[in-house]
Amino acid sequence: MNDMMSLGIHRVWKDLLLWKMHPLPGTQLLDVAGGTGDIAFRFLNYVQSQHQRKQKRQLRAQQNLSWEEIAKEYQNEEDSLGGSRVVVCDINKEMLKVGKQKALAQGYRAGLAWVLGDAEELPFDDDKFD
Repeated sequence: MNDMMSLGIHRVWKDLLLWKMHPLPGTQLLDVAGGTGDIAFRFLNYVQSQHQRKQKRQLRAQQNLSWEEIAKEYQNEEDSLGGSRVVVCDINKEMLKVGKQKALAQGYRAGLAWVLGDAEELPFDDDKFD
């Protein structure tokens, strides 16, 4: 979907979808027919924001920590997504290729996988996603 076809409405509904889903850190998302990853990128941004808020609340609750200890907590945090992950599955190889290029260009590396697959015969075990 592009801006010309939807008059920009597709961006609004994608944002609204994430707001309604309210995924928390640790969510495992399967984006079927995810194409170039628009929803996947929004998901990653959303859970990263949620994880950062949670981390700040936890640090505020430990107000007896020194600035050095707080800085160390942030530096030790390897997983900025709180264990979340999104798998974009699409039947169109070219759409996935464009999505991978967009992901690299926009700096998405962690928590993102691309799988060529048919929505009618998903190549995943049951109960692997939320």
